[in-house]
Amino acid sequence: MTNDFYNKVVEETNKYAALSERKTGTVDNNWEDTNAEEIQVYIGILIYMGLIDLPEIEDYFQGDFSVCPIMRQAMTPGAYLRLGRLGSCLWR
Repeated sequence: MTNDFYNKVVEETNKYAALSERKTGTVDNNWEDTNAEEIQVYIGILIYMGLIDLPEIEDYFQGDFSVCPIMRQAMTPGAYLRLGRLGSCLWR
């Protein structure tokens, strides 16, 4: 995937998040505009989750879970869930 692809996903994700906040009239104080590096990490996590099937999303981020200890270092569970819920235009 090219930098242009990631930059477009960032642009659309940030626009969608802002639009969602305006439509609902609520503000997620934890939301920060995303960037290309975060989108790359997010896509990597999605690919990993497609390869390693665990019962719950939170299971991928458990500190004592040894399948992929780097998950917590790459992105927090909260950031992953916020990006998926409020932002990413990948499936919109």
